[in-house]
Amino acid sequence: MKNVLLAIVIISSVLFFTATYAYGYNVNPLIEHPLSILIIALTISALIMYAAIKAGNTVVRALAISAYSSMAGVIFAIALPAWTLVILLIALPLYDIVMVYRGLLGRLVTELSKYGEGKYPILRGLILDIDGVGIGVGDLVLYATLVSLTMLQYVMHNFTFTQGTLASSASLIGILIGLFITFKYILPIKKYAPALPIPILLGSIPLIYLATITI
Repeated sequence: MKNVLLAIVIISSVLFFTATYAYGYNVNPLIEHPLSILIIALTISALIMYAAIKAGNTVVRALAISAYSSMAGVIFAIALPAWTLVILLIALPLYDIVMVYRGLLGRLVTELSKYGEGKYPILRGLILDIDGVGIGVGDLVLYATLVSLTMLQYVMHNFTFTQGTLASSASLIGILIGLFITFKYILPIKKYAPALPIPILLGSIPLIYLATITI
């Protein structure tokens, strides 16, 4: 069931981007043969799915998981209203804290960590695991959503594309710094920690700045 749901997410995301590329850049061979768009999307999806679940190389698996997490995040940023995304970016980190330290997620992570990602196949595709440190796909999706939302909002508020790119890059850097702080100082306390609060807070600085100068 997990693999089926994962396949639906991957195929939908890849098909969206393939079709957007074909029609956005007027790729006539693909536009004239719409079935080819579906075939290409299914082929790419199969490769990503295989890499995320079956690949033995950690880097390959990480790239595949990051790919469909990023695609899903971009789609959320495009499809959902900005205020809905802002509410999610506030609520989900708070929910993450409760679920990790007081809810089922913390106990689940503690139990599954006994087996390791490679020895517990149910985690394949759902957790990005590098050197024994795992990040859930949901966290990666929200990171991508925040970076994409930052880019969209800057462009929509009449900033140049370059300025929007710099703002989204600053958001990404904030997320990476937040992850470093989480892994370095919070994770060792209980061997698990919520991966959303600090990265999302630091990654939101460009959006907070935009709000202060536009509201």
